[in-house]
Amino acid sequence: MTQSQWGIHIRTRGLKLAGSSVQRWKIAFFLSFLVNILVALSSIYVPNANTMENSFPPQGQLIYTPLQAEIEYKLVNYHLGVGHDVQIYEQPPSEEVDAAWAELTKYSIAKVPQSVSQKLPNETWPVPGSADAPEYIISPDVFHALHCLDLLRMKLHPDYYESKFTINQKGHAEHCIGHIRQSLMCFGDVTINPSQWSKNHGYAFLRTDVAHTCRDFDRLRDWTEENWFDLQDGMLALDIHGNPVQAPK
Repeated sequence: MTQSQWGIHIRTRGLKLAGSSVQRWKIAFFLSFLVNILVALSSIYVPNANTMENSFPPQGQLIYTPLQAEIEYKLVNYHLGVGHDVQIYEQPPSEEVDAAWAELTKYSIAKVPQSVSQKLPNETWPVPGSADAPEYIISPDVFHALHCLDLLRMKLHPDYYESKFTINQKGHAEHCIGHIRQSLMCFGDVTINPSQWSKNHGYAFLRTDVAHTCRDFDRLRDWTEENWFDLQDGMLALDIHGNPVQAPK
C-alpha cells in the first residue's frame, strides 16, 4: 500500500469511527430526551397522596358544575342489604321508611345567581319573581336518580302506595329504569367484588359489602340545602316568562 493509499485508508476509517460516535451520541441524546419527557408527564398525571385524598379522580368534571368545589371522596363500606345488614331504605314500607327516603331528596332543587347560570352548559329557567336579582333553578342529577329509585321501590308495594299512583305511571317508571341504568353506566364503579367462601351456605359467592371510593353525598346535599329553592307542591313547571304552571290534577 502506497503512502497516499494509506493516508486515504486512515482518513476513511477515521470518518467511519467519527460517524459511529455521532450515531451513538444521537441515540443517547434521544433516549435521554424521552426519559425526561416521561418523567415530566408522570409528574403531571400521577397524583400525590394529598391529591388522591381530596380530589381523586384528578380529571374531575368535564362539564361545569357549581358543585365542583364540593366534590370530595371517601371510603364507604356498602351494606349487604339482606339478613341482619339491612338499612331503613330497604325495609318494608312504613312512615319511617318514607320519611328516610324523603329526607334524601328533600333539598333536590337549588337556585344559583345569574353569574353561575351563565357558565352552565344548558340554559335553565329563572326563579319566579327574581327579576331584580335574577336567580336560576337547577337540580344535581343524583337527586333525580334517587327520586327514580324511590318510585321503583314504591312500585314493589302497590297495595301500600295505591293512593300515590292515581294515574298510570308506567311511562314514568320506564323512564326511571332508563335513567338509573344510564347513571350506573356513566359512573362505572370499578370496585372489585371478591369471591369468598361461605361456611353457612357451603359455596363461594361475590361479596358486595366491601369498601368503595364514593363522592361524599352529605357535602353535595349540604350545598343544595344552603342554596335550596322551595318548589311548592304542584309547581312542576314554569311558562316562558318564568311564572309557575300548576300541574293538572
